Amino acid sequence: MQAETGPSDYKGFSSDTDKSIDLDDIEGPPNGQSGWVIVEPINVLVSDSGNSTNVIPYKYRRKKWGQTFSLAYSMFYPSNIESHLGELTFDDIYDPNAETPMIEMQLTFKRNMFLGSLAVEIGLGFYSNDSDVDETLVNSNLEIIPVRLGLNYTADAIFETPYIAPYVGGGGYIFKYKETQGSTSFNGTTQVAPYATVGANFSLDWIERRTSAIAYLDGGIEVTSIFVEARKYFSSSDEADPDFETSWDGQAGLRLEF
Repeated sequence: MQAETGPSDYKGFSSDTDKSIDLDDIEGPPNGQSGWVIVEPINVLVSDSGNSTNVIPYKYRRKKWGQTFSLAYSMFYPSNIESHLGELTFDDIYDPNAETPMIEMQLTFKRNMFLGSLAVEIGLGFYSNDSDVDETLVNSNLEIIPVRLGLNYTADAIFETPYIAPYVGGGGYIFKYKETQGSTSFNGTTQVAPYATVGANFSLDWIERRTSAIAYLDGGIEVTSIFVEARKYFSSSDEADPDFETSWDGQAGLRLEF
């Protein structure tokens, strides 16, 4: 049985063969049973000639529930903190170009709706910066492990293919931190404090539709996107915590939706 395409122009990929398969030419299974059973993948449209296979657009094929995985590079810059190893600020000791800039992984569990999706997001990252010894004469290292839990809304069903999907989000974070100078160190974990995020996903699937269709059929990848966002961390209400409040720092990365 073959499905007919709808009114939309579904651009997918074409098979390598130039002619349809004649079922009469196919020999039966070696075990002597009556014949073959041809199963067409779900969410795939086959042309009348059998020469073209098209994946149904993302907006119509996606399930009620989904998840995404992201890997991001951040321009995180905690300029407000003061060193506990002396009366010096972050800018006094550390170079804005960290040895290990903030790298973060994020996992979301999303509920797809008519024009967008609502998701729970979980983030885990790592940041490390060494002092500029030549200028400050201070040899110290600062390490931060951020952990986030929040919600985001993404307008990812405005178009049949999510060429652009703006989103907003927010939630709470904690920072596990450690500052070391020689044999002296100061470490701890902040109280939960708020953060906010605004950004947009940009789908890469339209660039190579055949490859994206194969990724969907073989790997279950709904969308491959790059994203750009700005995030602000607000300071903790606990006066004993270092002040990790930031400006709207930019970050970008790769995002896969399943």
